[in-house]
Amino acid sequence: MFAAVTNLCYGGTEQVSDLLVISASLARRLYIRQGTGVGAFAKVYGTKQRRGTLPGKFAKASRGIIRSCLKQLEKVGVVEQIKGTEGKAKGRRVTVKGRQDCDRIANELFQSTKSA
Repeated sequence: MFAAVTNLCYGGTEQVSDLLVISASLARRLYIRQGTGVGAFAKVYGTKQRRGTLPGKFAKASRGIIRSCLKQLEKVGVVEQIKGTEGKAKGRRVTVKGRQDCDRIANELFQSTKSA
């Protein structure tokens, strides 16, 4: 997979480890704020677009990479879609299993930094 997540990543994400970092970041943000959708994540991960001699302006991040990472998190069972009143998706939230995984990982990191 070769695609840029933000405008700062000119080379794009060439390695699987980059996508793992993006997925972990998305899971963490969903843990903190439930119901966030792809468009909101595109705003969060967006950055200044450099336009040469023109002044820079804000540009959203790639929604395709964000969407594919969220779909992979859904496939694993960490994230689920929230359905609205008319059956449309209203964002995503962390499942119970995903919340347990995030808590376990955070506790392991805390214990490792505490002992070091």
